[in-house]
Amino acid sequence: MNKKIYDTFIAYLDKEDKDQALLYILDLLKQGETIQSVYENLLVPSLVSFECPEKEEELCIWYEHTRTSIIRTILEASYPYIIEKREKKSIRR
Repeated sequence: MNKKIYDTFIAYLDKEDKDQALLYILDLLKQGETIQSVYENLLVPSLVSFECPEKEEELCIWYEHTRTSIIRTILEASYPYIIEKREKKSIRR
């Protein structure tokens, strides 16, 4: 996954634009990006790399909760892709 995709996704998160972040990820999945790749290259790094501006330190916990909430919504909306991956994996066994 390229840096432009990651940067676009992070920009939505930084603006706390839940709708656009969700639509962006769902579009990637519809275009054939795997749920594993999205999880490993976008969702996890977006939580791990979160940094709060010093001048807004008192609000950091709320920013973090908002970001986590957006990621959770994305995971919940992506559940059909998770099931599909799991079913394909069990068929191959």
